[in-house]
Amino acid sequence: MKVMHSFASLSLLGTFLAVLAVLTLIPELILAAFIPVFMLVSSIATPFGLKVTSYAISGGKYVGEEFEVEVRVRAYGIGLLRLEHKLPEFFELVDGSNTITSFIPILRDVKVRYRAIATRRGVYRLERLRWGFEDPLMVTFREGVEKLDIQLEVKHKVRSVKRVRLARGVARKPFPEMDIAKLGVPGTDFREIRNYTPGDPVKFINWKATARKGEVMVNQFEVEGKKAVWIFVDANPYMIYGESNRNFLEATVEAANALAYYFTSRGYRLGMYIIGAKRLVYPDSGTRQFSKIARELLLTDVSDEFQSFERAFEECKPFLIAEKPLVILITRVEKLKPGRGIARLRRIWRRGLPVMIISLKFEWGEGYGARIMDGVRRAFISSLSGMADVVEWEISKPVDWVLRSVAR
Repeated sequence: MKVMHSFASLSLLGTFLAVLAVLTLIPELILAAFIPVFMLVSSIATPFGLKVTSYAISGGKYVGEEFEVEVRVRAYGIGLLRLEHKLPEFFELVDGSNTITSFIPILRDVKVRYRAIATRRGVYRLERLRWGFEDPLMVTFREGVEKLDIQLEVKHKVRSVKRVRLARGVARKPFPEMDIAKLGVPGTDFREIRNYTPGDPVKFINWKATARKGEVMVNQFEVEGKKAVWIFVDANPYMIYGESNRNFLEATVEAANALAYYFTSRGYRLGMYIIGAKRLVYPDSGTRQFSKIARELLLTDVSDEFQSFERAFEECKPFLIAEKPLVILITRVEKLKPGRGIARLRRIWRRGLPVMIISLKFEWGEGYGARIMDGVRRAFISSLSGMADVVEWEISKPVDWVLRSVAR
């Protein structure tokens, strides 16, 4: 509880009247001196209580989609109550207000209700309801925070890709709709024992290996199905640049989400590695695999340390050798400089692996510095000629634009 400036004013007034009453011997002034004292005591002793009776949230599963929040509280006391439902940085109000002020006569139910949108994907906890209470004489001020169990997961809306064009790399058809390899649905031929990853069937757990190593291990079997795809997502520190709600990483996550949906919905075997964060999603197929990848992308943030593409390639090398996938790299080529890594990647198979790069760019302006940056980027793209198929994407444009560039 904070004591306001009014406390000093009433105290000074009471003291002045008391001194004046003693000097003038006027009984009425003595009684008048007790009035400020009574007002101070009554203000400080004014009871106050607040209880959250209900709260709810609906909608807002995707970036730009409206959601509605309603919080009801019951307050008692006499004074002015202020409520604020604290919102994260990347939220914008659409209707209503997340802050409300109401006079409490003795007992009152107060409601905070508003609609907003999230302009950036992520997992947000909207758990702080801040309140402040001021008595009618503005002598005291109480404040506090009520905890709410509200969580909102905001994802990029997945765009459907109808068709994907042919890459100009070694493979004549990197996205083969009907090309069959020993990849897809698990068969009976044993391949290896590996660490458990969430989503693996319990029946594949190797209990002897688990007991021996002290961590859950699963059997990996040869499978039948379509060829594999591997997506490298760049999350190095330089990916944070761009606009506040539309930087390079956000564009990368959105494109990776759309491509993951395309391949998993068509039966491709898909794996992913997040460069910088050093997180790997084991290759698999089906809707469960898309859910795992979407969850990883939802939690992806810019890393603190730089990781080169060569190091990322080494982390995934066993899977790339086994799967022989189409490799898709989403990055800023002028920063990651993936040329040497791609050259090594193509040598792990005698005929090479088809590689596609989605090169991100941003219109920095028309100045001399912007032209230099654009020239550097184009030089790096030119150096990749013959090694990979490069698609450039201006990140201020919607993801449909890059998908239309890839599709034909």
